[in-house]
Amino acid sequence: MASRDQISPEERITRAADLKTLGRDLVSLALNKKWEPIYKRMDLIKRVENTLRIGENPLLVGKPGVGKNAIVEGLVSEMASRMKNELDVTKGECLSGVRAIYECQPMAFQVDCFYCHEFESKLQKIVENCRSEGAILFIDNIHLAIEAGGTLDAPGRTLANLLKPYLEKKELTVIGATTLEGYDFMLSRNPTFVNLFTKIDIPETSLEETKEILYNLKPFLENLYKINIGDDFINQIVEITNRFFPQRAFPGKALEVLREVIAQAKAKEQTSLTASEVYSYISTRTGLAEFIALPEKKINRDEVIKFFQERIFDQDLVIEAIGDTILKFKAGLNDPERPVDVILLMGPTGVGKTELAKVLAEYIFGSQKKLIRFDMSEYKGYIGYEKLIGSRLRSEPGLIISAALANPFAVYLFDEIEKAEGEIFDVFLQVFGEGRITDPKGQTVDLTNSIIIMTSNIGSELYKKMPFGFTPDITKQVEDIQKKIDELLRENFRPEFINRINKILYFKPLSKLGVKKIAQKELNRLETRYGLKEKCWNLIVEDEVIELLIENGYNPEYGARPMQRAVERFVVTPLAAKLASENVPPNVQLIVKLNEKKEVEIEVKK
Repeated sequence: MASRDQISPEERITRAADLKTLGRDLVSLALNKKWEPIYKRMDLIKRVENTLRIGENPLLVGKPGVGKNAIVEGLVSEMASRMKNELDVTKGECLSGVRAIYECQPMAFQVDCFYCHEFESKLQKIVENCRSEGAILFIDNIHLAIEAGGTLDAPGRTLANLLKPYLEKKELTVIGATTLEGYDFMLSRNPTFVNLFTKIDIPETSLEETKEILYNLKPFLENLYKINIGDDFINQIVEITNRFFPQRAFPGKALEVLREVIAQAKAKEQTSLTASEVYSYISTRTGLAEFIALPEKKINRDEVIKFFQERIFDQDLVIEAIGDTILKFKAGLNDPERPVDVILLMGPTGVGKTELAKVLAEYIFGSQKKLIRFDMSEYKGYIGYEKLIGSRLRSEPGLIISAALANPFAVYLFDEIEKAEGEIFDVFLQVFGEGRITDPKGQTVDLTNSIIIMTSNIGSELYKKMPFGFTPDITKQVEDIQKKIDELLRENFRPEFINRINKILYFKPLSKLGVKKIAQKELNRLETRYGLKEKCWNLIVEDEVIELLIENGYNPEYGARPMQRAVERFVVTPLAAKLASENVPPNVQLIVKLNEKKEVEIEVKK
């Protein structure tokens, strides 16, 4: 076989234009393999077939998962069935003169095209091959053809524009498929290309229709995979995918989960499926804690509150509100058309607002990595908007879009929300109201299974006027400040923005006891470090040192944020000096205390 370097450009393009290289021959696949039967879609299959009969190009438009590809496969199955029965397909029993349907993606047309003219040459040869083989092209995600092939030097030299003359002269027949957003994008960018197609809307099946599809498909799957599928399993898989995967449509999302759960069961050598397998799969796939996803797992409000109180100090009212959010999500009573909750956290800096978001992500989604954080001060002007949301000119999606695609189940934290630009606020209105974001390219992501948390420093300077010293009762002072902050919120945010927020929660300044708990928390974290853990050293910090940490680890302006620095200065540094310079045996106590000069020293005690 000749190497790639020995092949002439003409031969390279000829090979690249081979339809079997371009995509899958669906008719051949259907003739040699038994596909899943198609239910509840025969009327749509017939519409596509009739559109092709009159020489038009069908464009299937619908949400991800409605079955656009399945409809094409159903059409192909009809063709294959008639071919097997030796019907003369050239006389109109199926599609006159059509012997093959090739499924491909827009980017496949560019493969092996190294120079500008080669794109056109390859497309011409593809058209000639389709004509000679009696083939139709099924281009999935056809909205990508609007930009595919375009360059800075020739932005109009796209696949869509190059296809136009062949479609206009009916030298090529194409079935296209795209999403609702993809169709709007095509229509806004290249309406003349869209007008060469006949739009066929593919609706989502209802819950009952989806159950009927799965019931009809059950014998086929049981026979194929040699597994028993319970009726309760079918019901639960439809109900739970409706709750946890709103971004996709029926029947596709239910069928996808069904196949994946079957695959997991086969790997475990199970012979039957029940509803419990569905919930276990959902917990694994989404990252949700089992007590959230599994109905048999119960949670108690007092236990939830206690979990947060052990990690967030002096903020009982805030924690109770967060506990209500968790219980609402567990019970499935959150609005399915919006995020699980939209929360604005107010209050002085360094009192635990960001820490609360971390703990919430850990509690519901099992890891603090499920906290997706954006500092809104970093996204100024239109450049910031493009970086965050995306643009038509950027090949990569915006940061929020990328994050939501990778983490539809997460806590999203938007720090200093008041610094967001006006256009970004418009996006937030869409997120809060509809639970989704659509970027300038028409790509939509879903956040209805996420919790949105915002922080704001508006009015935080008012807390600096409070007397320092951890006064025992500051309730009246705090209430007065909160009323003033309420007024500032309405001055700085539009009414429609505030009205879409579910909860506005106020953090209060920390008490001395609260700061002491934070100091102890930092010390507990210190004990998990490798240097102490490896030798099983027991760290004991005396009260005088803790008082020193409190004095240096808190101030009214920064709250308890300096606490980590105080622990490093007064505990970690002297501890490191001791351990690095002496041979300290394992399994001993390391006592951090103040000497007579009020300096920190380390005593080793067996």
